[in-house]
Amino acid sequence: MAPAPGRITQKDIDGAVLHTLETQTLPSPAAKAYEAIRPSVVRVRGLDTDADRNNEYEKSVGTGS
Repeated sequence: MAPAPGRITQKDIDGAVLHTLETQTLPSPAAKAYEAIRPSVVRVRGLDTDADRNNEYEKSVGTGS
């Protein structure tokens, strides 16, 4: 029978966070770029009409900024 694991303390959490901040680049350059352009990114839909049923359908999709 294995002993019960110890409780995680605030000191353990602080140490883990500090270690991550010292060893990781947060946020990544890609994440920074995404956040900078996100408000200006749009979805573009090209629609067409079905000649037989006169129904509109999506013909193409893309993005733009």
